[in-house]
Amino acid sequence: MTRFEEKSHSALTWSVWLGVAAVFAADHLTPYGVSIYMLYMVPAALSFFSWKPRTPYVVALVATLLVITAYFTTPPGQGRELSEVRRGFAIGTVWMLAIIGHQFIKVRLAARREAWLQNGQAEIGKNLVGDLTITELGDNVLKFLAGYLGAQAGAFFTSDSGIYRKSAVYATSAGSVPDTFLPGEGLLGQAAKDGKASIVSDVPDGYISVGSGLGKANPKHLLVVPFKIEGEGNAVSELGFFSRIRCSS
Repeated sequence: MTRFEEKSHSALTWSVWLGVAAVFAADHLTPYGVSIYMLYMVPAALSFFSWKPRTPYVVALVATLLVITAYFTTPPGQGRELSEVRRGFAIGTVWMLAIIGHQFIKVRLAARREAWLQNGQAEIGKNLVGDLTITELGDNVLKFLAGYLGAQAGAFFTSDSGIYRKSAVYATSAGSVPDTFLPGEGLLGQAAKDGKASIVSDVPDGYISVGSGLGKANPKHLLVVPFKIEGEGNAVSELGFFSRIRCSS
């Protein structure tokens, strides 16, 4: 779950790898004196626009292997020794681009993450505005978080005289969410006591389940988040996910 990331466009992926293949084919068919392999810098530069920081390194590794392979499969001719020097320079340049590309993508992701977080804070604030009942407040928070984070189920609890009571649920089956808990009691109680969010993976069956007309399904990952309402830590939200939650979310 990293909703601020995007999948790289398929056209970009195809462009990178078709470029790599085209350069290798041309390098394989041309004599040693022609430095076609320098064109590996083009797909290396295109990899900067991927959303995966490892992509430039993968391109550099593949390009390195192909440069070496083409050196041994190129038709014999003059300029072999000079080709060795040039190929070494080409490999070094591609790896330098890979390092720059890796850092460039990380900076893009960090900026996107910050914008994603700020937008989420602003949007959830809108859902807390107005003269709302506890149930309405819980429903608004759960619906927003489920949609924004991609959760499949959730529950919202508010404090009442030191006891946290269930005030809203989202897509949960009957009996899979506790009605009350005390601070320090279980995952929910500990989050309420510490005031810190927690992520739990490999949740046992039956802890929380998603209900539908076709049956039940059990989320395997939980996100427990305490909330402050009117400046006090008096609410806790529990969200269930089928897919793994990344800490960067």
